[in-house]
Amino acid sequence: MTPDERAIGRGLQLNTRFFKEINMGEISDDIIEGLSCSGCGVYFDEAHGYPVLCHGCWDSWMPFERKRSGLQLACSPLIGEDNG
Repeated sequence: MTPDERAIGRGLQLNTRFFKEINMGEISDDIIEGLSCSGCGVYFDEAHGYPVLCHGCWDSWMPFERKRSGLQLACSPLIGEDNG
């Protein structure tokens, strides 16, 4: 590996670490507010005001997992999802 390739690799690692540090708080806030799914992180058109699961995660989680988590099924469509 050349010195240039090593520098590029280090730069990518630093950028990834920086991105995670900046956005991790925002992502967790979005999950808590119900703006994104607590299971997979997809975003909804509107915030629910409480943590929720999208329909895909709701269907894939076992009933005891849903009950134990206390999460509810999202009523707002995903961003870009057609309502009709």
